[in-house]
Amino acid sequence: MERFRGYVPGILRHPVGGGLATIAIIAVVILFVGTEILSSDFLEDVDLQQSQQISHLSETLHYSGILSGDRSSAREKLRELADTPTFDRFIRQAIFGLNIARLDLYDLDGNRLYSTDTVSSPEPVGDNTSFIEARRGLTTSEVQNDALISDATGQTRTTDVLATYGLIEDRAPDDPRGGRPLAVISIYGEIGGSLDSIRTTIWYIVGVFFGGLAIIFFVVYRVSEASRKRLQDANDLLQQQYTAVKESRERMLDADEAAKRAIAEELHGTVQTKLYAVWMKLGAAAQDIRDSAAHQDQIVDAIATEVDNIREEDIRQLSHRLHPGIVRVGALAGLRSLRDYYEQLIPVELNIGPEAEALEQAGISEIPEKLRLAAYRTAELALGNVLKHARASSAAIGWDYLPDEAELVLTISDDGLGFDETNASTAAHATGIGLTTINDYAEALGGSLDISSRPGEGTRVTVRFPYQQAGSDDSGGGTITEEAPTGGSAEPASAVQGLAHNAGSLAGESGSD
Repeated sequence: MERFRGYVPGILRHPVGGGLATIAIIAVVILFVGTEILSSDFLEDVDLQQSQQISHLSETLHYSGILSGDRSSAREKLRELADTPTFDRFIRQAIFGLNIARLDLYDLDGNRLYSTDTVSSPEPVGDNTSFIEARRGLTTSEVQNDALISDATGQTRTTDVLATYGLIEDRAPDDPRGGRPLAVISIYGEIGGSLDSIRTTIWYIVGVFFGGLAIIFFVVYRVSEASRKRLQDANDLLQQQYTAVKESRERMLDADEAAKRAIAEELHGTVQTKLYAVWMKLGAAAQDIRDSAAHQDQIVDAIATEVDNIREEDIRQLSHRLHPGIVRVGALAGLRSLRDYYEQLIPVELNIGPEAEALEQAGISEIPEKLRLAAYRTAELALGNVLKHARASSAAIGWDYLPDEAELVLTISDDGLGFDETNASTAAHATGIGLTTINDYAEALGGSLDISSRPGEGTRVTVRFPYQQAGSDDSGGGTITEEAPTGGSAEPASAVQGLAHNAGSLAGESGSD
């Protein structure tokens, strides 16, 4: 019982429950309406049968000779015959086998002349509506509840009956000459048991219907609940797999950045140190040659300068591109460095929101280093796309923090060619691998990517990273410092000047990266 009670709330909330409840309401309506319709049809049938029986009895009374003779004395003769045993036997024989529970004969004033019921006291029916209608020649019926009925043995009972009143004339019903009113006969057909049987049958049918409906619903409910449970389990498994893929993608990005950082540190450290040692040796050799031979020192100085340029420009810039150490300082510093780099190729405007700027006040960045790096990489890839595909005359970088939405928002826009977002092939060509990687960065950190573009109106890339300022756990903030330009060093006038210049550059790199 307790287990069944547990199903009830679920059944009531089940989608199929509403439909089945509607069917149940319809079934209840059918129960009551159907009962009334069937009962009405049954009463009409009984009324028709009893009307035919009244006509049959009228013919029998005339053709048997009981009512034959002078029409003027027919009423008196009928009144006299009604009290005789002969008339009683005749009536009982006439109705034998018919479904008649009681028969009464009344004069035109409503006084009872004869009745098969020998127990009840005679009561006048002159005021009865059905009697009045019958006296006018209209056969009429009415239902009487709890009417007293007695059988031939004198046993009485009360039951519901249908009383049909009909007129008996002084000529037979089929006589074309017509007749005058003679008496009113009423036949009572017992209907209580039949009506109860009809109602009981309908209740049984509706009960079986409801029982079958309940069984069907219970089976459907159990099957659908089992399907829902399997679907929920599959959804949970899919969610777990999605989480695992997301974590795997994040680990891949972390591993990629770690590999780039290792390569950058190798270039910045070991390779650059070895080149620096070679440069030192070339400087010493240049000094020896300068002391012993004329003009040879210029060749060595040129070699030293070339080595220094390779170390300073190529290797250092490559290491910065592999892993931008500037993001350790802050997101703003990283975006400014990108702006400065790409401004050599295309005008770039940098717009910093006050909320974002407030996150990196007093030389401390509150933004986790992973988000700073993602913003840097996103801006770098987007600006790279602008240069490769957009044919733009200018670009803009936007960086802001929305506290209400708990989001860091990065936008990169251009005034280039743009593309048709509704054209799949054009959009796929325009987005390319760069924006796919941007999407990977955004999804790995739980963010989103939105691309808005129209042909001839440029493109706008918006990346949103979830970030809650309060309670952010980040220890990667660093002091914001301005880096000295590291584009290309001036050619040293001598080996000693070159040595001092590179020593200073190396010291500056180790302090800023």
